Amino acid sequence: MSLLPGPARPALLALTILALAACGDPAPPAAEAPAAPEAAAPEGPAGPLVIYSGRDEMFVAPLLQLVKEQLPGVEVTIDYGKDPLYLDRLTAEKDAPRADLFLTKGSTTVEAAAAQGLLAPLPTDLLDAVPERFRGTGSQWVALSARARVLVVRKDLAAPPASILDLADPAWTGRIARTVATNSSFVGGVASAIADKGAEAADAWLRGLDANTADAGVFPKHTPAVAAVAAGKHDVALVNHYYFYRNVFGSKQDALTAEDAAAKLEAAPIRIVYPDADGTGVMWNVTGGAIVQGAPNAAAAQAVLELLLSPEGQKAYAWSNREYPVVDGVPAPPGVDAPDAFSWSKTTLPQLAEQAGPATTLIQTIGLR
Repeated sequence: MSLLPGPARPALLALTILALAACGDPAPPAAEAPAAPEAAAPEGPAGPLVIYSGRDEMFVAPLLQLVKEQLPGVEVTIDYGKDPLYLDRLTAEKDAPRADLFLTKGSTTVEAAAAQGLLAPLPTDLLDAVPERFRGTGSQWVALSARARVLVVRKDLAAPPASILDLADPAWTGRIARTVATNSSFVGGVASAIADKGAEAADAWLRGLDANTADAGVFPKHTPAVAAVAAGKHDVALVNHYYFYRNVFGSKQDALTAEDAAAKLEAAPIRIVYPDADGTGVMWNVTGGAIVQGAPNAAAAQAVLELLLSPEGQKAYAWSNREYPVVDGVPAPPGVDAPDAFSWSKTTLPQLAEQAGPATTLIQTIGLR
């Protein structure tokens, strides 16, 4: 006979069952949650990329943003300075290159680097992205943007010069604004004049220009030269084309509508003249890009060059300074005259670089300020 009351029997039975279960084999451990998959490595080139840039930081920033977005595996370190400095550095580092990519403000230094074997040959598909006139010697570098050498004149000027040679006419004495003769764009313009018009004509032009330019007409940079014409202090300025647009539209590159651009141009006291009346065309120069010979990360350097020569890259790089894109089909920056609105000089980039030395010699011989 049980000593427990009836209702307690089921509870005791339950406890007994639990106790027996506890004495048996332990329950298998719970299955572990699967490990989270590792993040996929970025597609395309990766690793550190060192850039030597003769182009100013403010104009390279849009490119760096594009690299960050489209080449996330590439870690960019960029060194800013002057083109000639980097030619010396590349020469010193020839046996153990530090840089991968060389971006230049003009054509002379990058052409010299190519001649000295400091640059790597570029693949055919990259070269094919630009017309032949935008390729350097030995297929070792390409232009990334183009600039035209123009005249900025007062809008109410009755008979503005139609050629740079006109600036040697005594009628323009005291009416001209220009940069100092050591300015790299000025030197490039003299080199182009030698190549386009011949050494004798270039010599006569430069001597006439020197005689016609008063001390008050020589400025350290292009911006104040254009401002002097806009203020009515001078009649004409010899500058790169984008300085005109910078004065009229402002220094910051904004996406202007056609209507806004037309209104600003109409209101401006100055206008632009493309001096191609003598048949040789408008003088020009370019920024350049090249892969360093023996670059530690040539694959990333090539990828960035390819990006630069894409429509997105051209807009990020050329448009940032209102320069002309070098890739066919990419339009001029908003508000800027189309590249087919005037005739360009037929001088090639190697010919232009070849005359850089004679241009410097001529400037020094004349004693140009």
